[in-house]
Amino acid sequence: MDTEGGNSVPEDATAFNASFIDNRNIDAARLGEIKRLLPRKNVYLTEIDAGDNKAGSISIISRGKTDKEATTYRMLINRNHAPAVQFSTLAHELGHLFLGHLEQDKILNVPDRWKFDHK
Repeated sequence: MDTEGGNSVPEDATAFNASFIDNRNIDAARLGEIKRLLPRKNVYLTEIDAGDNKAGSISIISRGKTDKEATTYRMLINRNHAPAVQFSTLAHELGHLFLGHLEQDKILNVPDRWKFDHK
């Protein structure tokens, strides 16, 4: 991703591949529509300029002080990846949130599962 010239790198020679996703359905425009929905769940997206080996992450920006105050989240997505890979990353990171890997969020009805081990 960071070099010019020479032979082309094979399409599947990347750290993250989303060839299973139909690229006609997840293009930049459709991905943009999905990204615009994130603030409804207090998730704020930042696109980062990263190498191929970094897809994204999600973390807590601020935790609500009461059960009625919303927790806000920051999601990072590698802007250098193809839309299908970005979509896969977005779904993966939302999985962490909604499965409770970032602790409980009563407003989003997310259980507290962050202390569980892999078993």
